[in-house]
This record gives sequence, structure tokens and C-alpha cells, in this order.
Amino acid sequence: MILTLILGFAPLTGEERGDTVVTGRIAWVTRRCAVLSAEDNEILTRVGPGTPMGTLLRRYWIPACLSSEIGEPDGAPVRVRLLGEDLVAFRDTAGAVGLIEERCPHRGASLFYGRNEESGLRCTYHGWKFDVSGQCTDQRSEIRSFAHRIKTTSYPVHESGGIVWAYLGPPAAMTPFRDFGTDSLPSSLVGANKETIYCNWVQSLDGDLDTAHISNLHQFDAIDDIADDGTDKPGSYSGIADFRSQDAMATETAGPIFDRTAEHLGSTDVALIRMHRLLLRAAKALADDPAAADLPALAGPDAGDFRAIRGAEKILAGGEDWRYLGTDADPTVREALG
Repeated sequence: MILTLILGFAPLTGEERGDTVVTGRIAWVTRRCAVLSAEDNEILTRVGPGTPMGTLLRRYWIPACLSSEIGEPDGAPVRVRLLGEDLVAFRDTAGAVGLIEERCPHRGASLFYGRNEESGLRCTYHGWKFDVSGQCTDQRSEIRSFAHRIKTTSYPVHESGGIVWAYLGPPAAMTPFRDFGTDSLPSSLVGANKETIYCNWVQSLDGDLDTAHISNLHQFDAIDDIADDGTDKPGSYSGIADFRSQDAMATETAGPIFDRTAEHLGSTDVALIRMHRLLLRAAKALADDPAAADLPALAGPDAGDFRAIRGAEKILAGGEDWRYLGTDADPTVREALG
């Protein structure tokens, strides 16, 4: 069998179980207790500026773009849409990366069409120029420059593992970048890619947490034993050829933002139920108290060390213990860490 581990989910609490029937350690979750209200679904899915979930996610370093997309100094900038904000990323003459608001603060022209040259991004409308910190450094169309008084929105960035990470939260709450084990790796050992999914972020996250679909949607074994009715493509149970397109089908066809009041959840949905509740509790707590420090993965004795957070997937041999997968005792992990 193929086993995908999602580590860190304890059994449901009494509050979270609500109306459940518990047999042994398995909570069979009924629809009434686990399905979100329309209000909670709105909180969970909306991440723009000023929203509760957007405020929460801005407390974390999040991927903005690939380093390779802005690989060359003074190369073309790229658009970045992040938590509902329209930004541009660019690499300046010295190789430093900037992530700034797309709209020029002069009269709103897009800096995506700016000229990246001589240590800054220059708007092609009137020639205002901005460095990686967002500071205006030149106003060549002005007789008397007031560039020192103009600074556009910019965000701190950190490159690691072929990814440009960004922090969009309040400066006073910014934590150091969490190393996932890639900071010290040479570029030859790093690989990163990205894909566009046309749905809300929670739908994609739910698919990643859902282990039950692996042996169904991604079924390839014993395909020859399934009668061919003329609708399936060779080698694919779903009729969709590649792995990621199968996932995209499942998440995108639920619509841009799925109405979770219509869900009927079962025992295999416990992981995503817990993740929804964890996110909602944290977002509401932060909305009630902006100084709240007990945020997921940012509080407690292990906060800050993300290097041991690992996923693991393996076809198990007979009698093989799944519990060591992804841990420091896993031979695959030891080999990767050298």
C-alpha cells in the first residue's frame, strides 16, 4: 500500500467531537458537529488585508515566487499576487530582491512594466524609481525632487531552497525566518517549482491533508483488472493522465470557494476538520487580541525549528513500522541530511 503521513494530529477533543460515535480511537464524525457555518467558512477562506485569516497568515513567512523567476540582476520583474495584494518582485543590480506594491504611488501605473536598472525599478510613466526597500530614489520628471518623502509598500524577503519567502505582517511581530533545512544546501541540491490552482487556498490544503483519496483518485495498480468501458485513458483510473492534474480536477471542480455548509464529512476527514478548527481558533484569537502570542507553530518550546517537520510517503514492506517514516531514524532522512 501507499502510506502518506500527516504528523501532529491528536484525537479530537470533546468540544470538537460534538455529536460523534467513538469506537476505540476512531471518531466517526457526524455532519452536524464537523461542518462549518457559513460565517466560519467565510473567515477561513478570505485572506485579504484586514480579514481575520489574512491577519493570521501574515504572521508567517510565506512563499512569494521562485528565485529562478527573477534569476538575473536587472532582469524583468514578475507579478506576485499574495494574500489578496498585488505586488512585483525584482532583483536589483547587486542581486538583492525587492517585493513592493505593484502600483506606483505617483498615479497608479503598474511597476510590472517598469525598467529594472541601476539599483532600482523605474516606472515608465513618469520615471519615478524605487529601490528594494520601496524607497523612491529618483523623480526625473520633477524640477524639485521630493523622492526622500516617498516610500511605497515593501515587504522583507528571504531566499531559501529556490524560493523567495516574504513576511507581510506587522514589523514588531516578525519572527526570524524558519529554516526548513534548505538554508545550508547548495543550489545543486535544491529543486523548487510552482503551479496555479484555480480555487481557494483551503481547498488545495484540504486535498494535501486528505490521505484517503490517494488509493482511489491516484489509483494505478491493478488497472488491467478494471474493465475498459471506453472512457478511461490507459494507465489511469480516473481517466486523467498525470498525478497533479488529478488533484486539480478534484479541488477545482468544487468551485472557486466551496460552500462547506453542504459538506457531509466522515471519519477520514478528521485531519482537515482539525486543521480548520486550529486555523479558525487562531484567527479569532488574534482578532480579539492583536498581541496574542500563542499562534500555531510560533509558540511553545519547539517554536522556530521547522527542520523536523517532514512528510513521508512509501510503499511499506511486510512488517515494516510506519512510525519511523519522516523521523531522524528514517534512512531516507539520514541520507538527505548527510
